[in-house]
Amino acid sequence: MTKIVNIGNQDKMKAGLEEMKRGLSTWLEYNQLIAKIRRSAYDAYIKEGFTSEQALELCKSIML
Repeated sequence: MTKIVNIGNQDKMKAGLEEMKRGLSTWLEYNQLIAKIRRSAYDAYIKEGFTSEQALELCKSIML
């Protein structure tokens, strides 16, 4: 037998979506900054003599 689950109040969901929309530009700006930081790290590893593969692996380990 299938159980129907109430996912919550529609008004709360709509309010949550509106809040997410208001914060979207901040998230986009945040992601751009993280990309610049990661690219800077990659370039620094290359400059220090790491191969591109090594630099990429090191960048993957950076927790931001």
